[in-house]
Amino acid sequence: MKIVLSGGPSAGKTSIAKTLVQHYGSKLVVIPEAASLLYTAGFPRRSYQEAILRQQQAIFQVQRSQEFIYQQEAKGKVVVCDRGTLDSLAFFNEVESRDFLEYFRTTKEKELAKYDAVIYLHTPDMAQYDQASNPVRTEDFEAARKLDQRFMEAWKDHPNFVSIQQTEDFLDKILAVRKNLDLVLSQSQPKA
Repeated sequence: MKIVLSGGPSAGKTSIAKTLVQHYGSKLVVIPEAASLLYTAGFPRRSYQEAILRQQQAIFQVQRSQEFIYQQEAKGKVVVCDRGTLDSLAFFNEVESRDFLEYFRTTKEKELAKYDAVIYLHTPDMAQYDQASNPVRTEDFEAARKLDQRFMEAWKDHPNFVSIQQTEDFLDKILAVRKNLDLVLSQSQPKA
């Protein structure tokens, strides 16, 4: 079974993924966020359109490759992706998104079908937004809110899409993710 944990910047995806490993133990494996792996390793991050395209191509390919490797090794474990392939679409308009997916010989529908569920975490309000704790996070609050909506747009058509709003207490958000993950695990048939 493969589940995406997606959401806007500072939504808590990586922190929650770590708590899931602690809670579920050897039943679960987390695939790290491809963008963070690339950017912390020194991959260039630029803001002009051609660079964004190349960055997202690299992220998509690393994500796809990680998912293949982790699933081969998972042996009955639940695979949780800290972001998924469709997160790249947040950086393009509709036409550019289709061209981007065509480049990889896929479609949005094919990519959605690769995942059993999507648990979506929203960016917190301005008072809780944390730009400083992640060295690869460059978005100010306004940019983060816009990306939050664009990431959600990429995933919202998944038949097992769950949206988890920001909570005052982060523990409540963790518990909401675990509750929804338990529900998905009890109801879903894994993808081949």
